[in-house]
Amino acid sequence: MMARKLGINRTTIRTKLARHGLL
Repeated sequence: MMARKLGINRTTIRTKLARHGLL
């Protein structure tokens, strides 16, 4: 359960960071 939440959070953070980096 925790690992799943962590994975999702990590993906969201990475996507957000990638979006900012692209911008």
